Amino acid sequence: MFATIKRLIDQEADLAIPVTNLTPSANLYELGLTPFDAIRLFVAIERAFKIVFNREMLNRESVASSRRLPRLCRPYSSSPPVEVCKAA
Repeated sequence: MFATIKRLIDQEADLAIPVTNLTPSANLYELGLTPFDAIRLFVAIERAFKIVFNREMLNRESVASSRRLPRLCRPYSSSPPVEVCKAA
């Protein structure tokens, strides 16, 4: 899942370092993620994993760390398509 997230970050954001050097603990905002990039990343994740994020999850903290992104949907990874991820 992290590999897919990294690919989506590479497609949707222009970070200060190459995505290949991105670690799970990296703060994406410190690396240049903009609010617009974050929205595009959320939409790309929804499409890639066939999920819909709960509105409460659409915040800066949810997308700040590349480690947090896979955790947002982990409980739903084996669910049928189009599930709503709930905040933990």
